[in-house]
Amino acid sequence: MAQVGESAKPVVKGQFRDVLSHMRRSGTDTGVKVASTMNEFTQRMARTYIDTQIAGLEAAKEMSTRWAEVTSGFLAGLSEALRQDDKRS
Repeated sequence: MAQVGESAKPVVKGQFRDVLSHMRRSGTDTGVKVASTMNEFTQRMARTYIDTQIAGLEAAKEMSTRWAEVTSGFLAGLSEALRQDDKRS
């Protein structure tokens, strides 16, 4: 495009330079906008990933706590049943 602008007549040459300059700026503006959008997208994905990990860890902790309570209750019941059998014998 730059070569076409240079080979044009003087009247068209100035206008073509203006158009070419505008295209370059628009391209740069578009690149900046795309970069900004991608940066925001990356940050949101990172936050979502971290939030998901935290939620998963909290769920695992809660499940672990409840499993320990169930196991404790089961073992306490088993122990009590064994003691009762010992008293009967």
